[in-house]
Amino acid sequence: MEEDKDIYVSNGKRAIWQLLIAAALYTASVYLVYMFVVRYQANIDKNYKGLASLLEIGILCFAGAVSFSRVVDYRFNLKEKEYRIIYNFGLVKLGRTYAFKSIDYVAVYYNNSKEVFEVNLWYNKNKHFAMAHYYDAENALIAGDSLAKKLEIDTWDASDPHNGKWL
Repeated sequence: MEEDKDIYVSNGKRAIWQLLIAAALYTASVYLVYMFVVRYQANIDKNYKGLASLLEIGILCFAGAVSFSRVVDYRFNLKEKEYRIIYNFGLVKLGRTYAFKSIDYVAVYYNNSKEVFEVNLWYNKNKHFAMAHYYDAENALIAGDSLAKKLEIDTWDASDPHNGKWL
């Protein structure tokens, strides 16, 4: 029997308070865009700046809702040599599939500008993307090493930038 060649890495789910904020912002954005359309068609307001403000605030509410509801997941199909980045917005899932030649290694390092430890997946020799962020090195190394074992590749520990080593 052939082994399963798919690996799914999820960044989890949003907290309920974040989803409630997202729902309120989605509702506000739909209402504001509706009000813009109704007032524009009825030509009630001759003040087009006021109408533009309705639309602008609606767009900002929508952008805020997206940031409060978005979760990024990854699916690797090792047999077909492709991966998919999946953006989840509640029940809506959007994504695109990308091909890769090889998955090289997992790297864990400290990002000074964000003050977090990043778990990065390196592929096609010089390309990478961040899989996860952690506030402590131990959890980042556990996650990175677990991912590397699933993918059957090595882990580069650069959590201390001056003493990098292979695990």
